[in-house]
Amino acid sequence: MHYPDQIDVQDCRQLAIEVDGLPLCGGATAAYTVRAALAGLSENEHRRLEQLRDAVGPEIGIIDSHFDDTPLLFGQLGFRTRGIAGEDLGETELRLVAISCPHRNTRLDRVDVQRYLDNGGVLLSSDRAIRLPGISTYVGGLPGRKPTRARLSLSNGEDPSDPPVWLDPGYLSIDPSTLRASGAITLAHNSLTGEPLVVFVEAGSGGIIHSVPHWLQTPHPEFLTSVERRPLREVPRYRHIGNSFSGIKLGGFLAQRAMVELLIAGLLQVVKLEETAGQPRIEGGK
Repeated sequence: MHYPDQIDVQDCRQLAIEVDGLPLCGGATAAYTVRAALAGLSENEHRRLEQLRDAVGPEIGIIDSHFDDTPLLFGQLGFRTRGIAGEDLGETELRLVAISCPHRNTRLDRVDVQRYLDNGGVLLSSDRAIRLPGISTYVGGLPGRKPTRARLSLSNGEDPSDPPVWLDPGYLSIDPSTLRASGAITLAHNSLTGEPLVVFVEAGSGGIIHSVPHWLQTPHPEFLTSVERRPLREVPRYRHIGNSFSGIKLGGFLAQRAMVELLIAGLLQVVKLEETAGQPRIEGGK
């Protein structure tokens, strides 16, 4: 995948102004932040991502949602996507379908989640999609809460920094008692509260990858710490990335990179699920 040396002016919502030859923007767009996050992955993670694109493809289904722009995210990750109607979920042949945070008034009863899972499909969901019958059975949602930030502790232990993530207004947290009953794997939890944030659970003949934070992270400025507001190029550890991606702030970069890492971890669980069912193994999976 190609990463630009400098920001494309079209990636800015405001007029670009050059300082010392580097364009600055009023705010980095989500697509641009994803590209910076990808540039921050290790070689091993890039190799796994490339293998996963082949393993779960050739296409990923997208059920239109309202708040979490998974088509943009998967497109940046190099996946092919195909939009499908929610009422067609039970009929689709696609192995992986993303149905992210919907509007609270969406007719969820028209989405036949259980039939899709019973046919061996895997759902990637986020936030309010937990209300879907068939997801709530295995994950369980608690009442909505006020917007806040969380510290994402990755269960694989590869990133000790506990990066920040943002939980939008009315977000629905996961019910731990339902998780215990369904035997879910917690991929990340909130280090501030201990609550599960990203999980994988076998469901029917398939599975569910569910995240409380949106997969496409959009930081809330009022929740950024002074450190997280620092331009990425001013942070020695990430200066090599910040020099190529001007306008990126540390907090947004860490949040999006962590969510990409968790998406990879979730897809690796899908591969394990298929190995158990006698499907071919891909190299590089854990």
